Amino acid sequence: MRKAVGAGRIAGGPFGPWQRAIAILPSIAALALAVAVIGMGVMPALAVAAEGVSDAMLAEAVTCLRGIDPDALTYQEKVEKSTEIDRAWQTLSNAGMRGRDALVAELEAVGRSGEEDTFFKLSATALLWQMTGVDDADLIARTWRTAPFEMQYRYVFSTAYQAALTRDERVLPILVAFLCDKSGSTVIPMHSLTIKWPLGVEFVWGVYGPAGFAVLTEIIEESSDPVMVESALEALACSGHVPALPAARRLALDGATAGIRQAAVRFLGWHGHPQDWEVVLRGLMSEDAGDVWTSLWAIYE
Repeated sequence: MRKAVGAGRIAGGPFGPWQRAIAILPSIAALALAVAVIGMGVMPALAVAAEGVSDAMLAEAVTCLRGIDPDALTYQEKVEKSTEIDRAWQTLSNAGMRGRDALVAELEAVGRSGEEDTFFKLSATALLWQMTGVDDADLIARTWRTAPFEMQYRYVFSTAYQAALTRDERVLPILVAFLCDKSGSTVIPMHSLTIKWPLGVEFVWGVYGPAGFAVLTEIIEESSDPVMVESALEALACSGHVPALPAARRLALDGATAGIRQAAVRFLGWHGHPQDWEVVLRGLMSEDAGDVWTSLWAIYE
């Protein structure tokens, strides 16, 4: 059982250049530390033993995480709510499996009722990862598919990044669910770096490494979700995974959306063969500025 570090404060171009920018970061370990601190916040430990957490305290902690809309709060209200969230996280974490079960029961109740409560879903899944890690990977992934990431992207990104660092195949449901949404962003002040799509998926899948290439290739070959396909292409952009070439060639011509077609052309810019030049150059004749830019970028690469 892991112990939560805290809930954190309520937050109010092409792959190639980003990849080169990443190279200047001190190390993966430094970024991992930054992600952990920014994603989960820093909270003083509260000296409450598991046996000292009553059922009433658990219920109060869960209730504290429900129905939060950061946009509806003033600055002072956000400061106060952040403190309450920190305490709720610590209470649930200190309760061990009882805290985990209380969170899961509430998530299941929200799912059955059809409520949105996006902040709760993202907060609860981030805390679950801190408490139980890979054991609740499937539940975290299912919950993410029902919640837009933009409400609290740093909860999502930090959880996905920490999951990827394990390189455990059991976290793959989390990493795949992370491909399903392009919204949201977060900032890592330590590196003056803004993380948003597609950089987020490039970081996460890049950290997980070659073991994920086959999963990403299967997605671009078979998925009917256009956001997932586009995200998987971005994650594969610098992989050197040759088996993905046939699907990328097809999607560059026949992708369901402009985003997919452009992501596939960028992939060909990195990994295409001479036979792919015609496809790469086609965008130069388009009236769409995105197509023109994508072709120019692919030619440069």
